[in-house]
Amino acid sequence: MQSEYAVLVEFKKGKDREDKQAMIDSFSMLSDDDKAEVVLHIDEYSVDEIEAKLAVICVRNKLNMSESTENAQGGTTFSLDDIDDNSEQDNAPAWLSLLRKAKNNEN
Repeated sequence: MQSEYAVLVEFKKGKDREDKQAMIDSFSMLSDDDKAEVVLHIDEYSVDEIEAKLAVICVRNKLNMSESTENAQGGTTFSLDDIDDNSEQDNAPAWLSLLRKAKNNEN
């Protein structure tokens, strides 16, 4: 019975470690250096403590998690501020030409 208990304890430790590592991996916007202390002490922290510690690091680094997620998923930001109103680019998509015209009409 003791050997079965030991096997179950090791199984639970392994499962807990997987869950903790998954939580660490979910903070992909942080560098490995940012996560180093948490990884070093992974067995000492619960999943909730790991999440809290990494969230605090995000705030301290002034990361906006929603913006980081959008950019990681391929979000693109466009700006018309740098467009030369008089320039026409042959390779510009039609929607960009329409935006240029709209911007020129505002001025």
